[in-house]
Amino acid sequence: MTTSELSQDQTPLTFTATSGIDLLFFWYQPWINAQRMWLETLNNTHSDDMNIVVIMAPFYSKLLRHMLGFEGLPTPVLMVSCYREIASDMAEATLQHLCKVAELSER
Repeated sequence: MTTSELSQDQTPLTFTATSGIDLLFFWYQPWINAQRMWLETLNNTHSDDMNIVVIMAPFYSKLLRHMLGFEGLPTPVLMVSCYREIASDMAEATLQHLCKVAELSER
């Protein structure tokens, strides 16, 4: 059947260039929004994970200074006190990090 044989009721469905772009935009817009929200959440999560690394770095540096003897001769008593101090600081930093993670999960 050719175009000339079609009656008025049977005209072929055509799309113009602008309606195709509008249809594509309409089709992909929800997916793009979901992708953007997922990437923002991923960014926030990785940012918080990097914050804990930044928080922990000085403690590891302090431990290394004690182990290498930069803070004095590493005696067992000095090492125990250093470990206790660092463990206390790390526990406090971890607790603060967990509070931030809990706030993130509530969003």
